[in-house]
Amino acid sequence: MRRKNLSIFMLLTIFCILLLNFQSIIVIPDVKYCSQGYSLNNSGSKEFNKIESVETDSFTLYGFSTFGVSTWAKNGDWIAYDFETIPSLIIEVSMVNDAEWNAKPNDGIFTNSVFGSKNDKGSGVFFPSHEDKWRVVFRNPTYMTTIVYYTIETSPNIIIRNPSSSTTAYTDTTLEIRWKTNFGAWVNIELYKGNSFKSTLLYNTYNDGYASAYIPEDYSEGDDYKIKITDESSGEFDFSEQFSIKHPKIEVLYPFEGDIYIPHSTRSIIWQSSGINSKVSIELYLNSVKILQISNETSNDGEFRWTIWQGEEFAQDTYSTYQIQIKDTNAQKYIGSSPFFTITKEHYMIILSPTINISFNTGNYLDISWETDSTAYWVNIRIMQENIIKENITDVRNNGLYQWKIPNDFKVGANYYIRIEAPDNSVNATSELFTIEDIPRLKVAGYNIPLFSIIISLMLGIFIFRYKKIKLERTQV
Repeated sequence: MRRKNLSIFMLLTIFCILLLNFQSIIVIPDVKYCSQGYSLNNSGSKEFNKIESVETDSFTLYGFSTFGVSTWAKNGDWIAYDFETIPSLIIEVSMVNDAEWNAKPNDGIFTNSVFGSKNDKGSGVFFPSHEDKWRVVFRNPTYMTTIVYYTIETSPNIIIRNPSSSTTAYTDTTLEIRWKTNFGAWVNIELYKGNSFKSTLLYNTYNDGYASAYIPEDYSEGDDYKIKITDESSGEFDFSEQFSIKHPKIEVLYPFEGDIYIPHSTRSIIWQSSGINSKVSIELYLNSVKILQISNETSNDGEFRWTIWQGEEFAQDTYSTYQIQIKDTNAQKYIGSSPFFTITKEHYMIILSPTINISFNTGNYLDISWETDSTAYWVNIRIMQENIIKENITDVRNNGLYQWKIPNDFKVGANYYIRIEAPDNSVNATSELFTIEDIPRLKVAGYNIPLFSIIISLMLGIFIFRYKKIKLERTQV
């Protein structure tokens, strides 16, 4: 009986020893990660991680898991923590930046972390080395589970993210302002030029990290503007980097001063703009008076292909006081004007020949003549039939005369006409209708034989007959 009791006692003793040392022989699995941040959503659905300057909360820390509480902080700030585990369990507390946290090592041990403490409860202070999203990390190195009750306190701060040094804002438009903060519900947003206060853009606005502020039209241009955001409750503030404010403008680059444009030719209107709507309108002015709407609306992409035309009223004269005006379709007060340029009178061209109802034979020459005041050096001549180009003759000297030899195999038919035009489309003309026929032919025994072939054959036959007759007479003598 005593031996049996002794055996039971020894088994219980061994079990207790194993239980106490179980932690040292268990195989550690991959660490589970959890993260907690605090966010507020603004009307634009932009989310910003944010914790209050003092935050008290709790979470369950399972065996071999890691939990991180995030906050934004910069060099010179501090992050203080205080925690307690229930039931009591020794855990590790450290601090890592965002890149280190995202690496997530399998064993939960961060190589570049700032160590804080290892205990079942305690407190400490971290001092961030640079601006970043930092996490206070609680790591459970055991298989047991506990609840961690903590308080995280950070030095109050505001960090303005936009505008930055690369920002250019325009008057009479809105400026997007973004910032990070860890305290307060309301802020004031002010505009400074250099070190001088300019105006309050937004007063008592919600501290959600995003705002849109109107820049008045009468503000002067400059590259030394700054935004100041101030927390209403604590007075904590931050200045943005210097940025630029400019006036919206449109600058017409082409036409150049003194350019000469010819009606019906095609040229590019070119401009550049800043702070302007995506659509613009284009107008033609003569002596500062609008005479033609070139385009009611076109993309503000810097170029418009214009088939030049000044209207019937002004087409018969040349003027050198034309201007192009380009306007913002949303705000017509923003205008760009070209310098003065010239549009010549509309040129004329008349085709003198061929005339109406004339017939021409294949294999012969067709004299094409015209008259024009165009200064174009070359013209293109097209032989047309029912709006189809049958023959295209390019780069013909614009001297009023061209001889076209009609090919022998050219398709005969009626309703042919000539079209002559300058390469830049500044002038063109169309002839009367004419007919192209085959050369005259004689019908013999159902065959079409050219007349000249019949004549030559007859003459050759007569010659041979006479030659043989004379030779026969001489032989008989």
